[in-house]
Amino acid sequence: MSENETATAAETQVATDKAEKTFTQDELNRIIDERLKREREKFAGFDEFKAKAAQLDEIQEASKSEMEKLMDRASKAESELEAMRTEKARRDLLDKVSKETGVPAELLKGDTEEELAASAQQIAEFVKANEPGVPEDKGGAATQKAPARRELPKII
Repeated sequence: MSENETATAAETQVATDKAEKTFTQDELNRIIDERLKREREKFAGFDEFKAKAAQLDEIQEASKSEMEKLMDRASKAESELEAMRTEKARRDLLDKVSKETGVPAELLKGDTEEELAASAQQIAEFVKANEPGVPEDKGGAATQKAPARRELPKII
């Protein structure tokens, strides 16, 4: 017979005996002690398992935090790379429009090629309209003859 069958048989015997007879305090204590002993044997090593489970939880938590740190670093690196690619593409576009139009890249505004080209055209038109030119000769003072130079008498 197994321990459980023995325990059940003993409990049944106790129950039957209880109905038929009265137990002394010592007998009752012995029966309870036997039952507690069987229950404790079921959970023998529970504290050890509990400690190991706690240790495993700590290890998993530490690994999780390391993994989260690595994921954060990777995410940050990816976003920085994307920002650098975007900036390089914009610089390339500025250089292209600047070379095509002759307008310095620092003066151009916009994010797309069309916006940059429109900005360059506006700047070029403004510069052309405000270029200093040679005034037309309208017969003013510039066309008059300069007065002849008079010679001063010589003093000897």
